[in-house]
Amino acid sequence: RHLDHLVSHAFLAIPPFAAPRTLGAIAIAALAASLPVCGVPCGNIDGGAMVKFYERKDRFKFSWDQVAQGFWARYPNPYSTHVLTEDIVARYVEGGKLFTKRLLTKTNPMNRLPKWGERFVSSKSVRIVEESVVDPRTRTLVTYTRNIGLQHIMSIEEKCIYRPAADNPKHTVVERKAWVSSSIFGFSCAIQAFGVERFKQNAAKACKGFTYVLERMFPGTHPAEKEHLRSKLATELAKAKAVPLVAAARCSN
Repeated sequence: RHLDHLVSHAFLAIPPFAAPRTLGAIAIAALAASLPVCGVPCGNIDGGAMVKFYERKDRFKFSWDQVAQGFWARYPNPYSTHVLTEDIVARYVEGGKLFTKRLLTKTNPMNRLPKWGERFVSSKSVRIVEESVVDPRTRTLVTYTRNIGLQHIMSIEEKCIYRPAADNPKHTVVERKAWVSSSIFGFSCAIQAFGVERFKQNAAKACKGFTYVLERMFPGTHPAEKEHLRSKLATELAKAKAVPLVAAARCSN
């Protein structure tokens, strides 16, 4: 029943604002046929290229169920103007898990390269493949993302794991890891450094944008947050009451 609930949101989730444009059925079919099939989403980065690694953690003050529902309605939002289109390429349920492959078109980050990088840039957009696995049993949402365009310049692969927070199960944390590589002779280090910085900026925007969507889907102070604050206040109140009692006991001694 839990999986059915998540699947229904995955198929039918419509954000309370206009959705990004889609590529169209013919374009999607053509691109889907050309996408590589990976036994493990995203595969491995070519060992021959130098790779820069980056990771960060973020917290959402919403339950995992809410985050899993809101995940499909992330775009558009005020922080995702760089996302031009999003289309579902494949979706199926297997072994109690929901598998989804989506194709996104984003503005080309390489257009913001310094003057020396202009020679490498021609396209104004880049295609991104996002593969995800939702497992209600383990309460994890894992995403694998990679660019399939401009790989001759720079490759960025990202893995995100959304799970309930260990210190507050009614919150959700996301562990985000990224690998940036480039094999352009003489410029690889500079391009990788640029890629990591751009990824940092976009990761921060992604967190803000997702939070924005969740707040609109589940308005008001979240019940989990209220309960957490109530518990925290009760603990602080108990400590405050204990202080004068301890002081009085010391005086009597």
